[in-house]
Amino acid sequence: MDGMRIVRIFFIIAICWFFGAPALGSETSGHDQMTENRTDSTLDEWERDPDWVKAKELEQFGIGRMMGKRNRIELDLGYDYLSDNYGNWKNIRLMYLRRELTFVYFFELESFFRKEGNGVKLVGGIYKDWNLWLYTYTAAAAGTNSEYLPHYRFDHDFNFKFGKKRNYVFTLGGTYVDYHVNHRDLILSAGLAGYFNKWILEYRIFRNISNPGRVGSFSNTFGVTYGSEGTHWTSLLFSFGNQAYYSTELASPEKVDQNSLDLLLKHRHWIGKNWGLYGEAGFFRLSDEYRKVGSTLGVFWDF
Repeated sequence: MDGMRIVRIFFIIAICWFFGAPALGSETSGHDQMTENRTDSTLDEWERDPDWVKAKELEQFGIGRMMGKRNRIELDLGYDYLSDNYGNWKNIRLMYLRRELTFVYFFELESFFRKEGNGVKLVGGIYKDWNLWLYTYTAAAAGTNSEYLPHYRFDHDFNFKFGKKRNYVFTLGGTYVDYHVNHRDLILSAGLAGYFNKWILEYRIFRNISNPGRVGSFSNTFGVTYGSEGTHWTSLLFSFGNQAYYSTELASPEKVDQNSLDLLLKHRHWIGKNWGLYGEAGFFRLSDEYRKVGSTLGVFWDF
């Protein structure tokens, strides 16, 4: 069975699932989405080779041969089970990505099905290679009126490459999230990644300032990845920290501070030269509230 036929079958299944999916979900604090937002997760493999634009090779071999397939489409389905009668979450996501000479841009549309209401989120972003030592990531997102989606969100990262082979990347980032409910987050982050042949090691720390109340919290993410573009990528991510905010929904508003733990395993595998499958399996725990076990299955096609 060729790649195009697989993509068409998966797309038909997704459409049927989309129109037949009930609005399942859970009651949640509404503000833990910062740790679960996947604005840049679909672009991991493009980020792993920040020096893919090399002028001499372009002159010698030509742009087409150097860049290969410039377009990618991804389609995936997600399902999460939550403990303590919180219910289940479902989502379906469609993404288009385009590679140009010195930048990569993408658009992403995702629908959510939860007990507290269905929602839709639109994301657009770009990776830009400025020179041999700097590239940036910029993204904007907006969601429909719901307590768990952002009214709008902006992300920006500065990525500085260093080392003899420029195989180390130091990142400084900032995120601003405004929710439909009375809540806003300002997130500052810093991280370091090392690229060693087929291995990638990374760490990032996040400082979240939640308003109203200017309540602060920290979280940490460790990651290890193995693989290569065109064959497979496998990643294991471990995050922990606390989620804190000032609850204005209670009769007597008070500060809420809860510990969180997140474990995520991701795999992307090329079945053919230009297409393949990917999946995720994850576990998330928010102290004194709920535990979540989830999975995602998707198909991608390069053309």
